[in-house]
Amino acid sequence: MPVFLDPTRRQPVFGTPVEVVIDTGWPEPHHVARDRDETGRKIVEFISRWRGHPNLQESPFDPRTGMINLVDPTEVRPELDEVPRYRVKSAAAFIGCNLFLSGQVASFAGWPVEPFNLTAENESARLVLDYQSRFGTNRKLSGQPHQSGRLFFHNPALENSPVSPVMRWAGGNAA
Repeated sequence: MPVFLDPTRRQPVFGTPVEVVIDTGWPEPHHVARDRDETGRKIVEFISRWRGHPNLQESPFDPRTGMINLVDPTEVRPELDEVPRYRVKSAAAFIGCNLFLSGQVASFAGWPVEPFNLTAENESARLVLDYQSRFGTNRKLSGQPHQSGRLFFHNPALENSPVSPVMRWAGGNAA
């Protein structure tokens, strides 16, 4: 997640501003972006402009896209997202527990088992495959990316954070 500088706090030896990692929420008004951090600069400019708006999202991380998304709070977003649809690239692929042949299209709300063997047929599927390639390598993603008509991606910065809520799934043991 974004790292900002806090000029109100200084490191004891060098006197440089302390770096602050913000996993949830927005940077405080006194935080500044680091040199050459374009994303941090855009976040600071965005929150400076929209801080008092009643429709401001909770943080720069957008759970509906799975990435940093600086959408104007005045912009109307669609109420529902399409169920992800995928097309099979090679001879065959499992999507869920069903086997599909090359060229067939399937709708699937869960995480694809073989994402490398699929192409996205709609925006929802593109976002799922993008998130899975960035954050799903060598790990099992829990839940479903499409739930109750909406896309939802977990903030990867909160995975091991003590402020992260305990995820409870049917049949699972809560910590």
